[in-house]
Amino acid sequence: EWIAKILGYGILASNTTLKVPQIRKVVQAKATTGLSAMALYLDVFLYLNAAMYNITMGNPLSAWGELLIVIVQNVALVLLLWRYSLPAPSLAAKAGAVLMLAAHVAISLNLPPGYRYLLPTLNLPCMIITRIAQIRKNMANGHTGLLSTTSLVMNISTVLVRVFTTVVLVGWDWNILRAYGLSVTSNGVLLGQIAYYGANTSKVMAEQGQGDEKKGR
Repeated sequence: EWIAKILGYGILASNTTLKVPQIRKVVQAKATTGLSAMALYLDVFLYLNAAMYNITMGNPLSAWGELLIVIVQNVALVLLLWRYSLPAPSLAAKAGAVLMLAAHVAISLNLPPGYRYLLPTLNLPCMIITRIAQIRKNMANGHTGLLSTTSLVMNISTVLVRVFTTVVLVGWDWNILRAYGLSVTSNGVLLGQIAYYGANTSKVMAEQGQGDEKKGR
């Protein structure tokens, strides 16, 4: 059990940079090319949902604490989406997203014990929608844009270790483990797309960079 706790806190520390490669790529490019807005929004919801479940179930922080860090990073990506996407979302749309998130937190924290299983159960279809949205966008574009290989690899590695720590520290909670399995599979598909569209992605991003240089003249 002590090994699982050490690994758990190790994951918590390492996840301070989980989405940093993705954030850096967006900031450097000052664009969100190839990133699905729906996927970014739902990523905030998914991680928040998972955190709410662990909090209400009283699971030890070493078993899920990195979720809080990743939530902050996902929110940062949404803010960058609002900053760089064209056309930019309206103020009403932004306010609506914030209010919906706040309402979700309030409802989650007040769910009766018998209904808490709904939180991770809801994550499964949402995760499928999130990943399909990004996968379809990649297929439609014929490239993966600014999608970060490093962030995906880190995510898969983290989840694989989390399977072990969850079983040891929490038990065989299939509500959590099913989500982990789906996460590894879907992120694996995205990595495959990055490899498959690699040459075209490099070409598209180079052309975009040249276009931005001309606009700046």
